[in-house]
Amino acid sequence: LAGIVRYVPNSPQLGSWNGLLSADWVHITQGGTEPSFGVVLNAPVGDTIALRFAGSWQHKPGVLDVENPSYQKEDADDGYTRTGRIMALWQPTDKFALNAWYTKGQRNSGDLGYLTNPNGQFVRDDTPAASPIKNGYSLATLDARYSFDWATLVSISAYQTKNSYNDSDSSYLVEPLALLGLRTVHARRKVDTSGYQQELRLVSPSDGPWTWLAGGYISTYTAEINSTLNVYPGLTVLANLLNTLPLSAIASLYDPQQGLIATTTGLHPVKADERALFGELSRTLGDDWKFILGGRFYHAGVSGTSVKSGAASVLGGPSTQSVSSVGKGFSPKASVTWHYSDSIMAYGTVSRGFQYGGFNIGVLTSVPPTYKSSTLWNYEMGVRTDWLDRTLRFDLTGFYNPWKNPQVYQGTSDN
Repeated sequence: LAGIVRYVPNSPQLGSWNGLLSADWVHITQGGTEPSFGVVLNAPVGDTIALRFAGSWQHKPGVLDVENPSYQKEDADDGYTRTGRIMALWQPTDKFALNAWYTKGQRNSGDLGYLTNPNGQFVRDDTPAASPIKNGYSLATLDARYSFDWATLVSISAYQTKNSYNDSDSSYLVEPLALLGLRTVHARRKVDTSGYQQELRLVSPSDGPWTWLAGGYISTYTAEINSTLNVYPGLTVLANLLNTLPLSAIASLYDPQQGLIATTTGLHPVKADERALFGELSRTLGDDWKFILGGRFYHAGVSGTSVKSGAASVLGGPSTQSVSSVGKGFSPKASVTWHYSDSIMAYGTVSRGFQYGGFNIGVLTSVPPTYKSSTLWNYEMGVRTDWLDRTLRFDLTGFYNPWKNPQVYQGTSDN
């Protein structure tokens, strides 16, 4: 419903040395002032190879001040973002090109930066500890293209990894103790994922009344997800009490730094895969009309093992449950466009899409283990117009979107 953002980096340029340096400073009202820097370099190697390097370093200003007996910091939610990318192009002939690139990024922040006061002030006095967050990713892509006289063969391969970690201090839930500087509750979440995608397609030339494309797609995805709820870290008297009770299993779950592990939930691992065949055929009639028909057959499955443990599970023992969710079907597409003139175009589109099903991870309450894939039909009609020598644009579009099994987040009083 929010649309799609397609990120296409600039490719290396054969036979051209060029580069770019950038710097800026950002100031946030009631917050900090921090710089950002960027660099780009394009370097040809002979007549058929070119390399391109790009990198950026950003210091994100913070705006949240913390004033607590145990933790004081100005602009506590400031952070750093670092990204780097290298690309290589090899084009030995006009018919063949090989483009490879690798990018890596990391984003760290000293605090999640959420507020708990009702007046919206960027000051907190009910957080005895920081809530740090770390996110990282890497992506490697290989794009190979060969142009026949009748079509272009395109192969796109990609491998990606992502990781995230946050430790959210939730001591404000026991506000009197939090105001005194005593940390009572914090939740940690760690996610590590990796995935591989491969697409192979044939694309016809675009210089005739008929154009088409056809191809296949596969993807695999694996994730390790861990969520832990800890209570009363650093409370030595609680550790001593647990050791004196006939509950050695619970005593072993207490760590002086992290506290008592009240509950741990996770998926070890999540595995998802998708297989799809797709195609599209278009036909132009004169200079004004264009008709498109297309479709995608897909089969997607998600499976995993849900594990719950911690002090809340000591008496009954850790619980393990294998869960799975499967979605399959056909997503069609039909579209027609009519160019009334060079500056006025009307169109209509009907298409269908789907969204993976998945798993719920309950922390303090029992929830259904899985949720279904959702499907969405898009019925769209619109008019696009340009005026005053393309200095003014006016568009009017209507949508109707029946959505089946929508996936929405629902909180409860204890989770």
